[in-house]
Amino acid sequence: MHKPLSGIRILDLSQAWAGPFASMLLADIGAEVIKIEPPVTGDHVRNWVTKETNGHSPHLLAVNRNKKSLILDLKNETGKQLFFEMAEKSDVILENFRPGIMKKLGIDYDEVRKRNPEIIFCSVSGFGQTGPYKDIAAYDLIIQGEGGAMSVTGERGGRPLKPGVPQADVFGAMVASNCIMAAIMTKQQTGKGSYLDIAMMDTQIALMGYYLANYVISGKIGKPMGTAHSLMVPYQSFPAKDIDINIAVLNDRAWKHFCEVIGKLEWIDDPRFITGENRVENRDFLVPLIEEITMTREANYWIQKFSEKGIPVGAINPTDRLFSHPQVAHRNMLRKVQHPEIGEIVLPGIPWKLPGIDDEEILAPPLHGQHTTEVLKKVLNLSEEQIKKLEDEQVITPAARGKTPVAKEK
Repeated sequence: MHKPLSGIRILDLSQAWAGPFASMLLADIGAEVIKIEPPVTGDHVRNWVTKETNGHSPHLLAVNRNKKSLILDLKNETGKQLFFEMAEKSDVILENFRPGIMKKLGIDYDEVRKRNPEIIFCSVSGFGQTGPYKDIAAYDLIIQGEGGAMSVTGERGGRPLKPGVPQADVFGAMVASNCIMAAIMTKQQTGKGSYLDIAMMDTQIALMGYYLANYVISGKIGKPMGTAHSLMVPYQSFPAKDIDINIAVLNDRAWKHFCEVIGKLEWIDDPRFITGENRVENRDFLVPLIEEITMTREANYWIQKFSEKGIPVGAINPTDRLFSHPQVAHRNMLRKVQHPEIGEIVLPGIPWKLPGIDDEEILAPPLHGQHTTEVLKKVLNLSEEQIKKLEDEQVITPAARGKTPVAKEK
């Protein structure tokens, strides 16, 4: 089955989440992604482990499927030359270092373009390559704060909270992958490469659209609302007898159906609740009354009853329930993967739903340097002798499948 990015080679120097998530999405649809990692440490999230994870990083496992790992010392002149030789035979370079690091290493866009004028070079950073904040180090947490997301996340009247998932990283990655695909199309149409400057801060501002528009119209600054909505009631989580559920009543017609389900027909014409505006004004009185009712039945009961009336409703599922969720299983979003050290594990599936994309075997996230020898043979046609010489010079650190390499000390 043909995949959209078959024949596209990506050299991925990125680490942590935003860059690796972007390259993983592209690998899922056919791109050959070569993950270039430094000696000794590799991608630094390889060290984000605890006793409970048995020495394996959940962060690394989550965003590095379908890639090959090559250990290459880019601070070594020979290693740098090997990088340039691979760049000449590649379509895309992806990196997420702090602005200026690639130039300091001597492998920035200008240097690569001299050797491959058609290269697509994508830099993902917290604040972008320009502007007064460009040199500030930024992870997901920092960007969620600076970009406003945390200011509207949390319980009403409480302190700001970070969403449990790294949404700044993930949305930045999705924008990066989309921009790379657009650049690939442009290259196919014009023969020209491009430089892509993806700032996670930019993507957060895009996500804040509703709050920014509301401020322009009303002058009101967005505040944390818990799971509630500032303009609709009820639109939030409620406790059921077993777990919490989310209910979304979007208009007055749905409010009538809601009242029928919970057995409160008298609320339909109650002047305190009759319109959406009334319900928002009386939120603090109405919500506790609803909670007293939802707590009397299990979640599945409410989900069935509200669904029958066309009211959006759903469980707030803890992690373990996702592994038995029928929709997750039907959509093939948890996949068994053979890892060379762990054995069979279950990892998130592929969100792309294109013909043939979701059916093929997923390659496990690679060990540090697992494909070093394979990549150098395939991409640069190096011989065993040449590879052995590079190893002796500590430029590379090959690794056999299933064996974690140990880089030699310099």
